[in-house]
Amino acid sequence: MKTSTFKLMSALLILVMLMATVLVLPAYAEESSLYITKINEKIGPGDGTIFTKDFKGTNKVKADAQEGNFIWAAVIAAEPTGNPNEFKVVYTGSYLEASTEVTIPEGGFVYAAHYDDREPESEIGKKSSANRAATQALKVGDILTLNNVDIANSKLGSNPSITVGAASGGNTSQATSSEAASSEATSSAASSAAASSAAASAETSSKVTSSDAKSASSAASSVEAESSEGLSTGAIIGIIAAVVVVVVVVVIVLAKKNKKD
Repeated sequence: MKTSTFKLMSALLILVMLMATVLVLPAYAEESSLYITKINEKIGPGDGTIFTKDFKGTNKVKADAQEGNFIWAAVIAAEPTGNPNEFKVVYTGSYLEASTEVTIPEGGFVYAAHYDDREPESEIGKKSSANRAATQALKVGDILTLNNVDIANSKLGSNPSITVGAASGGNTSQATSSEAASSEATSSAASSAAASSAAASAETSSKVTSSDAKSASSAASSVEAESSEGLSTGAIIGIIAAVVVVVVVVVIVLAKKNKKD
């Protein structure tokens, strides 16, 4: 009987481990997202910035401090796939030369993620480090979904973010193809104004202000909150713990039965 009990206990423990693998790994994969703090503004410490053609009125953005200022950032460029709010990565780069010009795909965007290393152990330090690492891990061909970002009009909605993966539906406010067509004239007029604004902002220091840091921290926190929707990691751990308790109870009961036999 002791041998049978040991075999049963081993089988149950293996089952628990398999359940943990099946439940936890997909949950972590689904939670991958990038925060957004600005659109068409020179990047600062801790920022996650989107650049569209409205930044300068062209489809190029330079890495130097006079333009994008993303020499030390992880950078990707993505083009539309044809599905609403969905884009495909067509370029990746990091530690770029100042003279590097990244092409903004037609209808798409460039995203740059910067790590605020002034206080590495601070909340924004840790979150911006993770955000930069997640951006750097992207590969050409990866699919991204924009949440609450209007690329056609270069506007950010509430809690904007980028989800790594195809759209799961609903949580976006990007303009549709028909909306983009109707706003084309407005976007063209805004291009020259955006170019002038970008030239003026290029003369300022690249040091982030306290409001920049708060913006990055707030965006990171909002993405963290969004990623907890659905079946959270805490809930999964609770399920696994419950299974472990059941296994322990079964083993104890069997052990007592063996003693009586």
